[in-house]
Amino acid sequence: MALLILFIGIFGYIFLSPDGEEYEIYENEIAKFSKNESETLVFYNNIDTESKASLLNELDKIIIPKWEENIEIINKTNTIENLSIDFLEQNKILLKYYKLRLKTYDF
Repeated sequence: MALLILFIGIFGYIFLSPDGEEYEIYENEIAKFSKNESETLVFYNNIDTESKASLLNELDKIIIPKWEENIEIINKTNTIENLSIDFLEQNKILLKYYKLRLKTYDF
């Protein structure tokens, strides 16, 4: 539910934001970010149907690398010149969220 609210906020803000090259770059990166996130959410659908070994393998080979890629995407968007402070604040929150996610699954 929290992810849904987060993504609605992201996309709503993107579509209502002013046009500019920096925003186009940001939108392209966020599209990659969203694709990764959508692909990782499938993991939660498999929790009740897959074996523990299969889930751990999926975490190690697919899910965690995509979360790490999303961290890289966030860091990349932080380097875009003239990006609004709102986007930078949003990135700060997303970065914290993903780092916590990685720590959680590290245990």
